[in-house]
Amino acid sequence: MKFFITSEIGIEYKNELESLLFFNDEQSKFQQAIVESINQFGLPQIKENQDKLKVYIHKLDVQTLFAFNNNKLAGIMIFYRDSIENITLIHIAVSNEFTVSNDDNDYCLTFQLLDKLTEIAKKIKFIKTITIYYNNKVKKINV
Repeated sequence: MKFFITSEIGIEYKNELESLLFFNDEQSKFQQAIVESINQFGLPQIKENQDKLKVYIHKLDVQTLFAFNNNKLAGIMIFYRDSIENITLIHIAVSNEFTVSNDDNDYCLTFQLLDKLTEIAKKIKFIKTITIYYNNKVKKINV
């Protein structure tokens, strides 16, 4: 299953974005990792900027990718460039129907978002790694 992945989202998706980011059914499985991420990076906030929505984290210049399936918001990924050579992945939220645990899924959205981030990182001058924090572990991916 392929998704349309973009860095912009219209204000008409505000309720879907809030639900996905703050009231996701999968959150309970990752509660400890989410709390650690908030403690380390800060709490994401959604703000309207003209006719678009933007995700902010206080004091960080974060970037966001949104994934759509048939005009439905399916996932979000928040990341930032923390040094000249590294991008840090802060958060991924995926609608339950597009996760690894859903057997009907050919290729889970989480992996597609990570592939897209890797593709982007390869195009940015000097970027050598992507850092992912997960379950008290740090994983560095070479790009």
